[in-house]
Amino acid sequence: MKAILRAVACAHSLIVMSLAALPAIAQTTPAAAPATPWSDITEVVVRAHAPGPAMWKLTRDNSTVWVMGTLHVAPKDIAWDATRFRRVLGGAQVLILPRVIDDGPASEQDMETLNSQPLSTVVSAATYSRFQAVLDRENFDGLPTGIAYQPAWAGAWLIARVYQAHDITTYIVPPEVATYAAQSGVAVKFVDRHTTWLQARQYSHIDKATGEACLNDYLDGIDHDLATVALMGKAWAEGDVPAILSHHHDPAWVTCFLAQPRYAQAYETYAVDDMAKAVDKALKTPGKSVAVMPLSDLLRQGGILDRLRAEGVTITAPAE
Repeated sequence: MKAILRAVACAHSLIVMSLAALPAIAQTTPAAAPATPWSDITEVVVRAHAPGPAMWKLTRDNSTVWVMGTLHVAPKDIAWDATRFRRVLGGAQVLILPRVIDDGPASEQDMETLNSQPLSTVVSAATYSRFQAVLDRENFDGLPTGIAYQPAWAGAWLIARVYQAHDITTYIVPPEVATYAAQSGVAVKFVDRHTTWLQARQYSHIDKATGEACLNDYLDGIDHDLATVALMGKAWAEGDVPAILSHHHDPAWVTCFLAQPRYAQAYETYAVDDMAKAVDKALKTPGKSVAVMPLSDLLRQGGILDRLRAEGVTITAPAE
């Protein structure tokens, strides 16, 4: 059971795996992603050739912060040209990175349905059929015996298994980034996200309808990610921001929780407010700094770039 809890907790601390071989669904044309209110700052894209992922240059007075956006969901062993990133990193005073704090995994009691009812009896036949179809397609056994999962936890358990089977990662920062900083002698400043415990406990406070809606969010996310993860990984590695945004889909652990006011406020604080403050502080220090963060937090309306631009920061996306 401890292994099961760890597997599910992975989905909520954004540390899972990446894509190796896709099933038939991955060969279909990706469906249009739900509309996301992107900032008009997304029009500032790299026009000239620039190897590697897209980067934005933020300047104020005699301070500069280079920002590289990343994906929430990507192929595990994604290949990317880090030449430009490493060149920009040279001589930087600090590298700013988000870090998810695993402040306690969920317990078995957190995951259980009320009265320990089987999943098939607490969700609609249509939803359960979708859940079972993924189990069958992936050749997974059913939910672990000895625990009757709350619907949202069932979705978290399933998506963690699917990601692991297809080598999909939800690391929000490529592991090699910190290595490059160490090799360049650049100090790392972490902006912590204490959301794991809060995420785990949210599922204990949602009603039956919301729990089923969250399960469907996870099922939608599985279908979308299997269909687009290779495309998204390639677009990220090539700095193709329009392609990324056109196929972007917020992870289910975000869409489900954002319906919960307490979590929505926490996500706004940790994912947007704290990172914007860290970059703003760097822009008050003469010299150069570098930051890495998820593109969705960076580019959505009211996101990190919008906030910094409103404070007088100049934002460009030069080739070098």
